[in-house]
Amino acid sequence: MGIQGRGKARPVDLQKKGEEHPFSKSEEAEAKPVDRSREPMKNVRVQLPESIHKALRMHCLTEDISMQDFISGEIEKKLKRLKVI
Repeated sequence: MGIQGRGKARPVDLQKKGEEHPFSKSEEAEAKPVDRSREPMKNVRVQLPESIHKALRMHCLTEDISMQDFISGEIEKKLKRLKVI
């Protein structure tokens, strides 16, 4: 049974007229890498089909990387390509 009363998440428009979008990158931010190792961490729960979980686990074992590091690294790469971070 799923969670009732919740619709799909919608982006929130945080930008006020004349202000820079809070997630946009300035030229200075692009010049130096961001150290995220000291940021507070949040938990995310994801349900995967068993076959994908097995493939992920096998890949991470083969590459000697934790599933946590692999998943968070892939999410970060995708967000960078989308220019969100």
